[in-house]
Amino acid sequence: MRKTDFLPNLLKTKERLSMIKDALEYLLGLKEATIHKENDQVYSDQPLHLLKEPTPDMLTVNSLSSVVNYIQSHFDTKDKLMIHIESPTDVYVFSQVNANLNREQWLHAQALLPRFRFDHFYDTEEINIKLQSCFVRNDHRDIMLKIVGNIKEEAVRSMGDDGVSQAVTAKQELQL
Repeated sequence: MRKTDFLPNLLKTKERLSMIKDALEYLLGLKEATIHKENDQVYSDQPLHLLKEPTPDMLTVNSLSSVVNYIQSHFDTKDKLMIHIESPTDVYVFSQVNANLNREQWLHAQALLPRFRFDHFYDTEEINIKLQSCFVRNDHRDIMLKIVGNIKEEAVRSMGDDGVSQAVTAKQELQL
């Protein structure tokens, strides 16, 4: 018998012992945990896992009047609520802490603000809307609205085909 013949049996024995050890640890874990109190400290002979109270998903709205209506309606809770004004565009409504010392986030109001990107191309319809919604009414804005309102865009195309050769002419015009 060679020296290496016993290695597969030895590996099988180690695997069996490992499986037996895992099974015994699992069975010991099934028993009920014993809790001990000593010097105002609580101990357990097993790891314990906290069961958290369920909390609802936060609602998102876009106006402060929605926040007022929500709070006055007592729709989800009659408990006291806290309003946190995080910024001029974000307001949060949440509850008092629960038994797990977590707060229920009830509502998030986020303002819808018009945005204008100066590095972006807008067609005539979009720029007309953006000028009216994103800029203060003054003479400069009114002049820009007149200019944009008078833009006329034309595309002229002509094609010729005599059966042997083809000719295409395309012209793009922009008039003010």
